[in-house]
Amino acid sequence: MRNLIGYDRLASVYAILEWLMFGRDLQCARVALLDKIPSANQVLILGDGDGRLLTELLIHFPRAKVLSVDQSSAMLKRQDHSVSLVKAIDRIEFCCVDATTFKPERGKYDLLVLPFFLDCFDAPTLTTCLPNWLSGLNDDGAVYLVDFVQPESGYARWRGKLLLWIMHAFFQIATDLQHRELADLPDLLATLGWQQTERIDRNNGLVTSRLYVRSSST
Repeated sequence: MRNLIGYDRLASVYAILEWLMFGRDLQCARVALLDKIPSANQVLILGDGDGRLLTELLIHFPRAKVLSVDQSSAMLKRQDHSVSLVKAIDRIEFCCVDATTFKPERGKYDLLVLPFFLDCFDAPTLTTCLPNWLSGLNDDGAVYLVDFVQPESGYARWRGKLLLWIMHAFFQIATDLQHRELADLPDLLATLGWQQTERIDRNNGLVTSRLYVRSSST
């Protein structure tokens, strides 16, 4: 249970640790493409931690019903508090479960939100789990990905490797996170038939916000 206990312990200091390492870049990335997302009435969000993107989503989409999935009860409590402050508690449902075992209702959702979540998994795990999570989207559904990606070359790539190594080493100690290699998330989504329509990068290409829809060929 070290993984779960570790995330529970981080809940109260997660935002501070994030700011110390990345400043406002991660929060800016979370909200970077909200204006580009099509109207969404049913939203599934996985692993939003303390709920900073969740709150912004509920404000941005005042009619949306949201299911938030996280394995940490402490993180969900912080989400609940944040949602209550914006008076949207009647539009949110929380599910405390390991996302690798979570099966969404097929075709229910207009939007799947993945905020700094997929980087917690290695490529083999994502190859199994990502199609399951995507199955919750309807035919016109979209994916909003906010996460770390490996910069392509030069100084940015070496800097990115160092920062990712530090981050993964910390989470390995704090939560027993095992893997150290960042999966190629855009490639995985493309392989599964999703095409990118919007993209904003920051922090020298280490942090990305991307919007995906189903490829016209799928």
